[in-house]
Amino acid sequence: MASINDSISAAIQHLEHQEKNLKAQLDKIAKAKALLIGESVTDSPSKPAKRRGRKPGPKKGTAKSAGRPAKKSVGRPAKKSPGRPPASASKLKAGAGRKKGRVTYLDKIKDLLKSTNKPMSPNEIIDQLFANDPSKDLKAFGKNIYPVFSRSYKNKALVKKNGKIQVPK
Repeated sequence: MASINDSISAAIQHLEHQEKNLKAQLDKIAKAKALLIGESVTDSPSKPAKRRGRKPGPKKGTAKSAGRPAKKSVGRPAKKSPGRPPASASKLKAGAGRKKGRVTYLDKIKDLLKSTNKPMSPNEIIDQLFANDPSKDLKAFGKNIYPVFSRSYKNKALVKKNGKIQVPK
């Protein structure tokens, strides 16, 4: 029994000696690796490597400045180039910009309101005009008509009362 215990204790001592040697070699390898990477030698090789030579990016949420600031104008304004003088209101013809014989949406709306002889809502007018129009998209058609309504209210070509549109008297 004594010989088995002696051999086991000798084997344990031999393993402990090998473990010390391996730990020493592992530390040397870690230090050499750290030197090759460019890190300072530390006691714990499990620390993550520090990145070098990389600038941090801008922080999120900060505005970037674009280019140089604009110059403040100093002095008097530049002269206007001589060109065609603006036409006065008295020289303009009535209906300038509209070709003769062309039927506009406003003409169609007025004709519709006169034929029904009662006020109508904008949606009713658009539906009636769309039924006679060759276009296939009601939404796009409505987008073309609504600005005509707005312009005609300003020009007083049409009157809107209580959500209904009628021809002025």
